[in-house]
Amino acid sequence: MSINRKIYLSSIFIVSFLVFTSCKKKEVQNNTSKISTKKVIKHLNFDPLLKCSEYSFQQSFYVTADYGCIYNPKNGNNFGNLMFYLIPKDSNNSESIKINELDSKNIKNNFTIYAYLIPPAFLDYNPKGDPVYYQKEKFKEELYTFETTSNQWKLIDSIQVNDYSENEKEQSWRENFIESKTNKTNSEKQLEYSKGYYTHDAIQLDLKTKKYKVVVLEKNSEKDNASGTHFNLPLLILEKKGNDFVEIKRNSAVVFEYDDNCPANGYESIVAKANYFTIQQSSCVDFLFVTSYTTFKIDEVSSSITLHKYGEEYTDRSNPDHSIPSKTWSAKDFGIIKFENTAGKDILKLRRSNPK
Repeated sequence: MSINRKIYLSSIFIVSFLVFTSCKKKEVQNNTSKISTKKVIKHLNFDPLLKCSEYSFQQSFYVTADYGCIYNPKNGNNFGNLMFYLIPKDSNNSESIKINELDSKNIKNNFTIYAYLIPPAFLDYNPKGDPVYYQKEKFKEELYTFETTSNQWKLIDSIQVNDYSENEKEQSWRENFIESKTNKTNSEKQLEYSKGYYTHDAIQLDLKTKKYKVVVLEKNSEKDNASGTHFNLPLLILEKKGNDFVEIKRNSAVVFEYDDNCPANGYESIVAKANYFTIQQSSCVDFLFVTSYTTFKIDEVSSSITLHKYGEEYTDRSNPDHSIPSKTWSAKDFGIIKFENTAGKDILKLRRSNPK
């Protein structure tokens, strides 16, 4: 075979190989393109976060305390800011359930679960903030529920908030849904908290997007008490939802107990400023009269309420003109204490040490 012939055949082989390779490459590219455009359905699994926080009881359901589960990729929360609402499947023993002692499996067995999620794309980060991740002015919130039949979390609704003026719309969207899943009407809730009691004192807090009332109750049998003393009074926190104020928190231990060795009046009054409210009480320590000021702070976003500070002013019973320095304790002394867990007998123990 001549040299020219060999060169000619080699050229044909090279060209054919290149054409074949090019076609295969295009085929792979086309197949890759088809795969990348195929819709991938991702099932979220919130199970590991069901125990991210303690739960507090809110009349007929439980909700994650404070800010809920804050976005924290390093500690396993890659989803965003989450708030869980748990509605007991058996409403007859709802308040008796020791929810914080249950594991995730038992929570799913005993409750209908709803999860409100704000994805990371709609969160801003502030290392000094409380919380450190907070929703942007414009954000999207998604509502999921756990389906026992499929054993999966299912997206059932969402809402788009375009600016701060629509925050109340988001809050109503969330609360109206939860209320629709419970069996109590607003009028029934009103009767619940007032049965056997009358309103001894009350104050309203009108915040930017929410309205609250702090109601001090006293038993009907004490209404005509001429002594002027008031001890062991329940305090209720009501939040305006629609046209009604509905109870969201209760505390029957923050007002001091009666002390028959002390001629003090107990509960005196309640005042409010911005998102703070203060309970004034009188008591005794040794030979001193003590005027106490217990101040709580309301978080407008989560509706969580925590003890902000506790102060005391002293008057010598035998020498009222004697000047005695007052004392004020803060979270540096007692940590984070929720309103519903604040007990007067525990507050009084702060007297054992000086404020930090």
